[in-house]
Amino acid sequence: MKFIALFFFASVIFSCKTQKVNQKCFLKKKKKEQTETTLKAIIIDSSTDSTKKENISDAIKILDAKISKNQLLLNVSYSGGCEKHSFKIIGDLLLSKSLPPIRSVKLIHYGNNDACKKLIIENLVIDISDLAYKKEDGSEIYLSINGWTEKIHYVFKKK
Repeated sequence: MKFIALFFFASVIFSCKTQKVNQKCFLKKKKKEQTETTLKAIIIDSSTDSTKKENISDAIKILDAKISKNQLLLNVSYSGGCEKHSFKIIGDLLLSKSLPPIRSVKLIHYGNNDACKKLIIENLVIDISDLAYKKEDGSEIYLSINGWTEKIHYVFKKK
């Protein structure tokens, strides 16, 4: 009877220790999966370019979006891990008639047929100065990004 109790107690201690080690390893792997990519936004005429194959995006989720000076900072997640992924961000040439105006923006994710299922979290740093309403200090515009529910208020700042 004492042997069974001792065996049970030892099993619980070792299993908890193994769980803690696995949890630490998992956290270390998670940190390694976060990367940062720098991009430059471009403007296109969506009435002519929207059906082109290079403007079709693979699945991506925007976790956070904010602006710092003339940069859009996006935190995104997608599945993959076996192939190199790339991104493009395009703004529509046409603006809505509002004050300040609204520009539709599309984030395009190229997964390169990556069949792996690892969750990747990446920070995208995007120069959005070309998306400004006017390249004048204080010029305001809202950016409506596909996959993000809120419009982002952008005020152009000269460097």
